[in-house]
Amino acid sequence: MSGLPDPLAPAGFAVDEHEDGGNLRSVGFHYGEGFEGAPAGGEGVLDHDDPSVSRQAALDPAAGAVSLLPLSHREGLHGCPFDPAPMRHRVGDRVRSEGQATNPAGEGSRRPQRLESHHSEEELALSGHGHSARIDVVGRTLAAGEGKIAQFKRALDQKGPEASSVIHPQELPVPGQSVKGRPFAAALAVLLLATSLAACEESSTQPGEPRFGQQGRIQVEVSSAIAEGQGELNESLIWNSNGPWVLAERVSYRRILGGEHVRRSERNPGQLAQEYATFLRELHEAAEFRLLDGDLPQDLQPTCAPSQSRVTFVIRDDQRGESVRWVRCASGTLFELTPAEAGPDEGASRVAAAGRSLRLLTLGVERESVYDGTLPYATLDRGADSPASPENPRVFLSFTGEPPQTFREFWAEHAGEEALLPNVDWGSEAVVLAAVGERQEAGEAVEVRRVLPQQGFSTLVEVVQRVRGNFCAPAATRGFPYHIVVVPVVALPIEFVQPRVERVSCGF
Repeated sequence: MSGLPDPLAPAGFAVDEHEDGGNLRSVGFHYGEGFEGAPAGGEGVLDHDDPSVSRQAALDPAAGAVSLLPLSHREGLHGCPFDPAPMRHRVGDRVRSEGQATNPAGEGSRRPQRLESHHSEEELALSGHGHSARIDVVGRTLAAGEGKIAQFKRALDQKGPEASSVIHPQELPVPGQSVKGRPFAAALAVLLLATSLAACEESSTQPGEPRFGQQGRIQVEVSSAIAEGQGELNESLIWNSNGPWVLAERVSYRRILGGEHVRRSERNPGQLAQEYATFLRELHEAAEFRLLDGDLPQDLQPTCAPSQSRVTFVIRDDQRGESVRWVRCASGTLFELTPAEAGPDEGASRVAAAGRSLRLLTLGVERESVYDGTLPYATLDRGADSPASPENPRVFLSFTGEPPQTFREFWAEHAGEEALLPNVDWGSEAVVLAAVGERQEAGEAVEVRRVLPQQGFSTLVEVVQRVRGNFCAPAATRGFPYHIVVVPVVALPIEFVQPRVERVSCGF
């Protein structure tokens, strides 16, 4: 027996050739130690009554279970997992992965053979027709029940060294072939193993890594200056990957919050979740967005002109615990974003287009801001019951730059005799009180929604009375809800429109 290195053999194989009178009798492959296989189901992997093998014997003593590379259970040479081998003229697949018994019953394979059939007398007798072409596995094995699969009991790295298993390709009579050349049988066996392993790898599928933001949320925030920078309208729209979205709008004056309004999705969350996934794919792939292709800087913090809005677009990935953010300038509020006028770089139009698409997919084309066209205002006080018991809305103005007496009296009654007057520039500002009189149910509220200049000739104040739904069963109570705000004076007179009733959910 002489060991010859073979460049076609996988790492860890040694090739042994056995010579008998110039004819190649058998070739042995010895794989490295350390891989343990469970006992094969059934002994006698050779057909002893086959004439082609009856005159031969294994040249190596049977050493143990066969290791065919580090194959996992149920893998095989002709399928993944290995199917029952075809038995044609008593020639069958005689190679199995670790932990799997050889075919005992002669059941037909459900899978076609991968190799083309040849006659057995040809040089390349690759198919299972005739008696000569076969790969037999020789090893001492304990019968573990035919047709059953033995299980591993220990981790691979905990197993002790095992004796090398031997794979013997049976005699391939090749007239005139010298054993001193590269053994064809060795190359053939290695090729069969390599082909089968490659087929298994190609047939396996691995789930792709989820897109960034697939489990998380998408958010666009637009901050717009109003009344020549005296106030600000902030709109924040968040769409969660599980479907629901929420829009929060806020108006402020002198950096003091005046009003806030929240809208939530009412459509089926499952349908919204599907639309979210589609939109996220577009953000990754569509040419008009391409936000995550790496060429759109995330560190820009531009200073926007007074006529422009500051647009912030964020994608949050909850699994990774990371967020990506872009800040750019564009014209218009959330409902009127114009990508064509975005800046300061060329990629700003993609950020604005993403924000506009997010709004269209969630809110639709017919919605508008609840604060559309309003002057800014700041809240001085708001509550469910004023001690002053106001029955009607009022406006407090000054023509001297000093707090008017009517306001002093109201404030003392509302806030207490010792309370300080709020900070109001009476030369350019006015105080507006929204009230609807006494209410008999808990939870009702009143608020200033918009302050609308009327082409420089007057100013209208829009008041909303918020009441709970018909099935909320509110408790009976007595109170005078109110909302007191300060606004810049634009045009007089300041008048009120009829309060509009707005029904809200029971939990607001």
